[in-house]
Amino acid sequence: MTILIVDDDIYVIQSIQLKMHWDALGIDEVYVAHNARQARRLLEKKPIDIIICDIEMPQETGLDLIQWVREKGYAVQTIFLTSYADFTYAKKALELDSLDYFLKPIAYDELHKGIQKAVERVNKAKEQLKHQEQSNLWVVNQDKIMENFWQNLVIDPDHISERELQLSLQKYHINYTLEDRFIPILLNLFDPHKELEKWSKNLFKFTLNNVTKDIYGVNGYGIVSMTLVDDSSWLIILKIEKLDHDDYTLKQLSNAYLQHINDIFKVELLCEIGLASTLLTIGQVIKELQVISTHHVIMQNKVILLSEYTHTNFKYNTPAMGVWESLLSKHKMDVLLRNVDMYLNSLASKDALNQDILKAFRLDFTQLIYSFLKQREISAHKLFADQKSEQHYRDAIKSLEDMMHYVKLLIDCSVEYIHYAQQTDSIVDQLKAYMDKNFEKDITRNHLTDIVYLNADYISRLFKKEVGISITAYLIEKRIRKAEELLVHSNMSISAIAMHVGYSNFSYFTKIFKENTGYSPKKYREVKSQSSSIQK
Repeated sequence: MTILIVDDDIYVIQSIQLKMHWDALGIDEVYVAHNARQARRLLEKKPIDIIICDIEMPQETGLDLIQWVREKGYAVQTIFLTSYADFTYAKKALELDSLDYFLKPIAYDELHKGIQKAVERVNKAKEQLKHQEQSNLWVVNQDKIMENFWQNLVIDPDHISERELQLSLQKYHINYTLEDRFIPILLNLFDPHKELEKWSKNLFKFTLNNVTKDIYGVNGYGIVSMTLVDDSSWLIILKIEKLDHDDYTLKQLSNAYLQHINDIFKVELLCEIGLASTLLTIGQVIKELQVISTHHVIMQNKVILLSEYTHTNFKYNTPAMGVWESLLSKHKMDVLLRNVDMYLNSLASKDALNQDILKAFRLDFTQLIYSFLKQREISAHKLFADQKSEQHYRDAIKSLEDMMHYVKLLIDCSVEYIHYAQQTDSIVDQLKAYMDKNFEKDITRNHLTDIVYLNADYISRLFKKEVGISITAYLIEKRIRKAEELLVHSNMSISAIAMHVGYSNFSYFTKIFKENTGYSPKKYREVKSQSSSIQK
């Protein structure tokens, strides 16, 4: 296994090289680079498994380097080092799928543990690759015609005429009759511990197909189709090939089926069994199963027969939002989390939890958090605009567990950012650093809110309080100082200098320059040139 250390500080590199027990970690080769350019060259030549990378480096940051690594598709585990506890750095590191994030001066014992974790991830990824290679040996979709038949003529359309069905059976030489009976099974999987990440899609389907045949195939049912409905649901079509079919026996088989799947994949399941149907009626039965899925958000290895199912409409009762708001304002986040958990589990115990209830709850709780953040001048819609937050938002209505993950994300991220926002000097320093680097661009208050996720008016007040001048005045000062430097020390035309420091309107640049220096740009250059000649 190989590791690459990237840092512009040679002493940091040497310390890491000396203080890590590479043999014990299973690291065979240790490479070093002093900047991103050297690192890219090594990555293009050598198979690197792990990168330890400093964030603050001249010319190109460590974040830029790892962004390039991800775009190249290199399977590398990354650990970031930084001298600053910057929330933006941490957030970007998470977006780049970084494994860990360490502050300098480095705690070498903790770094050793971080590398050990990276080694474990690399080994796990290699094992997954092995699974993938095995699955590629299996020929997927051997009977494509049959799969397309079920997808196009049974599952998708709302209405299929008998004539269309007969023509399709004849066209594709499918040996079914309109009297044959089929049973649709909708299998919903819940994977809280991400066990399915160990399996490729092909290998998962191959294994699931074998289990399905082992349970149903030897008991008078033919497996005619297995279709992935979404990222967590499979539709299985069974053909009844025996005369003594009954729901009780099928339910017993399905319980054994769930147990077998759970033993192999370590996931929880909800198995919905439809009514015996013909080709003409099975599409409607499948729709009824999909409706049932929206009513069950607790996966407990349960089998539901459509023939026994009765739906109960539950009214959404708003939880004690006033109490929760008080807990938020007092920063009693653990108590709040327990309250939410008790509320949702209370509904679940009454079998009164479905996707409609979760949608209403998600709206209320999201609004509660957004209002809480707004009171503290934080723009929640920008704070939670990343892909991870959006994915948690979408997944929240799938299950009770997914909703609790979403609630915890909102609370944890809010607490972390409020703590950061209270460090006003850090926020102002971040704003100044951005303007110092980008003063020539068209910077608006909205650009600055995108950086620190705070209300634009609050940013303006905070900046003036801490710096003594407004954001606009600070930006003008940076631009004028740069223009003065270029007028004296370069041969650039005045119009080019105006463009260079962020003013596309030459007349406006001249006006602002004169207001701040007492001279027009042309006169300033002449005066400074004469002064320089006299001094010589």
